[in-house]
Formats: sequence, structure tokens, C-alpha cells
Amino acid sequence: MLLVRVAIAVGAVLLAVPASGSAAKIRPAGKMPIISTTVTDGLKITLVLPQSSYPKNALAATLIKVRNVSSNGIKLAAGQCFPPIHTDVLNKHGKPFSYPDPFKPPSCGLSGGGRTLKPGQHVRLGSVVVLRSGNLRPSVLIQAKSTTVTALGKVVKLKLSHAGAEHIALTSGSNGSFIASITPALSHAGPLYVALYETCKRANGSGQVEGLVPGTWQQRSGSTVSTDVFGPGCVRELWHLVAGWIGFPAAKLDLSISSS
Repeated sequence: MLLVRVAIAVGAVLLAVPASGSAAKIRPAGKMPIISTTVTDGLKITLVLPQSSYPKNALAATLIKVRNVSSNGIKLAAGQCFPPIHTDVLNKHGKPFSYPDPFKPPSCGLSGGGRTLKPGQHVRLGSVVVLRSGNLRPSVLIQAKSTTVTALGKVVKLKLSHAGAEHIALTSGSNGSFIASITPALSHAGPLYVALYETCKRANGSGQVEGLVPGTWQQRSGSTVSTDVFGPGCVRELWHLVAGWIGFPAAKLDLSISSS
């Protein structure tokens, strides 16, 4: 018996064309950049966004600049699954959505100390997020002896407009694989950004996991994404996929297949 589930996540359109006229509501995003600076815990944290407004659920490229303005070295924490410097998208309670937004990553933690910033030194790191809300906040994880301290920047509020998500068409490939084709709501420029995670569980209890390190995105020149571990021998398969272009609403696919 084969059971297939395709889940629809909030703010995404899956296997359906956006409602008639929804794409026409998208307007060019505000071009006024946002620069927000905070000094805390010996660090000067600056969050930079190239635009002040986006469609809701759009992919946004952020830049975080961190400078040590203290007289002592500051050690950044080293994450196993996420970078110590990243941009959080906050929910209505002021808490970050699961990082990386928008799907929950595998359980993981910190792996000890990372790079040490000497007084006056700085580091820059780009971060791509899905704007499930318009409230963003830069976060820096600091290793302080045996504990980890989070240095938080100011909350930046963006203007979000409502627009349809990208369209995903799902087709079957060879040897049990699946192919997702992403069609943009409007003409776009630049590469396709992809975040994915997939698993295959076999009858003997073994399995295989494939995907990107949470907090990272893969750039692709085309508009299709295929599974890597799906195929014969899998009794349960999961595929989580988020894809889109910078400045446009992202599409999200959750595919679950069980056989018995």
C-alpha cells in the first residue's frame, strides 16, 4: 500500500497555480535600504537590507556586520547546524521562527568556540531569510567560557505586501525519484535559491539523510530540483523543500511517502 501526503504550509502555494490576478498585485519592492546598528556585549552589530518593503514570504538577502568595539577578544560560538551570526525572523510573540526559516532543522547544538574577534576586528556575513513576518533581528552567538551568550541587535520592521507564492509542479522521475519545477509569479532575475532536507527509511531500520546544512541556501541556475535519496528500498520518505528568487515569495513543499 502506498500512501502519499503533500502538505500545504502557511504562506505557500503548492501544486496549484496562484489565484487569478494575484501576481498582478505584486509591485516593485521599495528601494530605500535599511541600515540598523546596535552596540551590545562589546560588539557593534549592523543589519543591512537593500530594500524597505517586500511581498510577504519573500526571500530577502540580509547582511550583518559585526565589529569588536571592546578592549578584549570576543570568541564567536561555532554552530554545528547554523552560523553564529544570522538574521532571525520573529513571530507575533517576538520569538524567532524555527531556524532556518521556514522549516524545522534536525536537532543540533553548538560545537564549542569558533573565530575570535580581536579588538577592532570585524566580520561580515550574508543571510537569506523567508519573510514570514516583517520583523527581523540580527543575532550573534558568543562563547563565554562554558556558556553561550546571544548578542541581539535592534528589531527592524519591514513593510510587507500580500502576493501569491511561486508555483511548484511535482512530477515523478526515474527509480522512484521526484522532480519539482518552480515557476515564478513574475519575471525574475538572478539564481534560484533552494533549501532542502530529505530522508529515506528502509525496512531493516537503516536510512539515509541528504540536504543542506540548516541556515544555508544553494543557488541554482535552472528552475528544477530533484530528490537524491528517494528510490527502491525506502519504506518511508520525507522531502522538505523551499525555493524561490530573491525579492519574490518563496514556495514550500512537504512531501511524505509511506509504503507497506
